[in-house]
This record gives sequence, C-alpha cells and structure tokens, in this order.
Amino acid sequence: MFTGLVQAVGRIRSISHSPQYQTIEIEKKKLQVNEGDSVAISGVCHTIVSQEDSSFFVEAHNETLKKTNIGELKIDDIVNLELALKANDVLGGHFIQGHVSCTSVAELLSVEDNTYIKVSIPSGSETLLIPEGSIALDGISLTIARLEETVFWCNIIAHTLEHTNLKKYTYPSKINLEFDMFAQYINRYMRHIDLRGIAKQTNKQELNL
Repeated sequence: MFTGLVQAVGRIRSISHSPQYQTIEIEKKKLQVNEGDSVAISGVCHTIVSQEDSSFFVEAHNETLKKTNIGELKIDDIVNLELALKANDVLGGHFIQGHVSCTSVAELLSVEDNTYIKVSIPSGSETLLIPEGSIALDGISLTIARLEETVFWCNIIAHTLEHTNLKKYTYPSKINLEFDMFAQYINRYMRHIDLRGIAKQTNKQELNL
C-alpha cells in the first residue's frame, strides 16, 4: 500500500531482457531500501530483488510491461519512487495499491499562470471519476480539478512538478493511471447488482411467456 507522495525520483541505469520479465536497475539516491522491500515505480508496485551501493534491481514481468508504461522505459529515463506505507506513517495522499488500472495519454498545460495535466479518460472508466476525487498518475496522488466528457484535469503545484518525473516527459506522453480503490470496489458492486437485477427481470419475463 502506498500514499502517492513521491519520496524520490530515480534514473534507469540498466535494463536486462529475458523471455518472461525485464530486470531493471534504478538509482536509489536517498532511499533506504532492503532486499524484499516493496517499492512503487511510477505507480507500479515492484519487489526489490537485490541492491548495490547506489542502485537497486526489480523484475517487471510481461503482464506489467504490457499493462503499464514500464515496458517503454529506456536508459536514463526518470521514474517516481515511493516505498510502501508503514502503519504509523502519515497518510498525506490517498490509498494506492500500486496496481495500475491502465495507461492514458497526458498533456502538461499552462493556463493563467497555473500548471495542469490533462488526461484522456479511457473508455469505460467514466464512472470511476468524480470532480475533486482522487487519482494516481504515475504514482502521484492528485485531485481532479475539472472533469469533462472525455478528459480530466489536475492542477500541478510547483513542488510536485519539481520533485516528480512530470517535467521530464515529452508531451503528449503515456502515463500510468490507478483509479481510487474505493471507487473501483463500489463500481464493481453496483455493476454486479445491476446485472443481477437484469437477470431477475429477464427470468420473470421468461416465466410469464
């Protein structure tokens, strides 16, 4: 579990390919890590499999590479890093599992001295978003400032822009999205209720025939 407050950014030092996964080496900078620790890399939960003096290694399996932007990383790319939340830590953002829902295309825009990131809403995800609701973009906990039919906007403060990878992208760019955990559960529950209701109604109609 994570909170969406990026603790550091790290540079990709090496990527080794194998049939089922990639081994990725990332500089750890100020992070104090141990083998076996969970770490969110641009919002994607990984396990640290080994480390050296100034870097650590994770294995990203093929499903992760297909579903997230981790598969598009290159040497010297910058990623957001956050270690797993401890029980006594301050929850400064919102609950993030590190299970990326999907990717989408984002643009960084300046509007009247404010910086925004504008993100296309993936088809079928409309009911997972609300105005002033929470969203994780590349592992960053953000608030939806404006919600439109096909896009949503998040305000990016100067501190976030300075201490995350958002200013390192060439836009438009593909970013990782994780929808609010509670929204996902409620949405699935309501869909299940609706389907049961439709099934019951269909059965009643068939019995009346």
